[in-house]
Amino acid sequence: GGCPAVTATTSITITALPAATIAYSGSPYCANAGTATVTLTGTAGGTYSSTIGLSINASTGDVDLALSTAGTYTVTYTIAATGGCPAVTATTSITITALPAATIAYSGSPYCANAGTATVTLTGTAGGTYSSTIGLSINASTGDVDLALSTAGTYTVTYTIAATGGCPAVTATTSIIINPLPTVAPITGSTAVNVGATTQLANATPSGVWDSSDDNTATVSATGLVTGITAGTATISYTVTDGVCSNSATIMMTVSVPLPVELLEFTATATPDRTTQLDWTAADEVNLTYYGVEYSRDGRVFSQLAAVEAKGGSSLAIDYSYVHLKPQSGMNYYRLRMVNRDGTFQYSSIQSVKLDDRHDFSLMPTPTSGPLVLVSKNLDQYTNGLKYRLTDNSGKVVLTNSIINERTDFNLAGSAAGIYYLTVFSDREQIKQFKVVLTKD
Repeated sequence: GGCPAVTATTSITITALPAATIAYSGSPYCANAGTATVTLTGTAGGTYSSTIGLSINASTGDVDLALSTAGTYTVTYTIAATGGCPAVTATTSITITALPAATIAYSGSPYCANAGTATVTLTGTAGGTYSSTIGLSINASTGDVDLALSTAGTYTVTYTIAATGGCPAVTATTSIIINPLPTVAPITGSTAVNVGATTQLANATPSGVWDSSDDNTATVSATGLVTGITAGTATISYTVTDGVCSNSATIMMTVSVPLPVELLEFTATATPDRTTQLDWTAADEVNLTYYGVEYSRDGRVFSQLAAVEAKGGSSLAIDYSYVHLKPQSGMNYYRLRMVNRDGTFQYSSIQSVKLDDRHDFSLMPTPTSGPLVLVSKNLDQYTNGLKYRLTDNSGKVVLTNSIINERTDFNLAGSAAGIYYLTVFSDREQIKQFKVVLTKD
């Protein structure tokens, strides 16, 4: 229409949407690790925030670990709304672990070697392991110390809390002292006395104290003179104290009503084929019915092996014998129960025989690169069963279990090379210990 072209202009701005990711790459952190720094990828200039308990710098995202409470937190990074774009957030988590701490103590230290078990007092973080040097029999899990199986001395016990949650391993130490027991000689003298009669006991160790477990059965004077009161048994002890520890020698005293029989001799002898030969001589067997041959492993609790009929009818000396075919390794105790026709009875003195256990156990091969075989013979002799315990050179228990079969196989291929000790023991005593050298090819 005769008019020229006409134009109008304006401007438009398009803002890129902000974006970011954040991370605390060292998480989890230990509370003593100083400052945790954040890794930011993307748009800078935002602010950091989290829940109460986390000491965080809003501008940098730095976390003061020492001022923060242990726990797991969500950290939010916020980019404010700008240029037509809404606010944008990014989140990540951070975990702070409290530094483990513990103290340990054996409050009863020093201990005497016959005091049973020493228990540890743990204050702080549980779940660690206990260890010490060789000679201390310590349970790695509980810290209990078997004083009887330990060698007297002073030891350092270390409690180790493994590294976890970003925190390094932590240790606590304490000392434990085990004092040796004073040496006490065996009690000598008869182990049998009649009601109303006396028998003199003796001990070569000076300055000890005599005592009876049952004054209604037998009393004992300060000089060791035992008086039979009523039929039965009582433990007579002689205790020596060195100012720190006490140790006792004991015998089982049998008090009997006297019978019309005279026991002239009673002996127990170990034979080369590992049996026990019992021989006794008696006279004046008036109304005597039989001899009960009784056996014990501890000298206290007896059971009858056999009843040997009395020959009787003569004032002359009469000889008897009996062979115990299966005595056990270690100490074996025997006595005679002499039974009259009316049921009354009298005990003989107690005789003992010790059988060497050197042929019962063998371990091979040693040195070893892993495989081990424990051969255990005559297991039927150990009526209460046997166990083994394998410890490393620090006293830490590696393996423990009951011995069931004549052959027990182990494989230490997964253990570190070094010195180990395999101990065979019963419910009463340590029986055998082997030194094991583990090598690595």
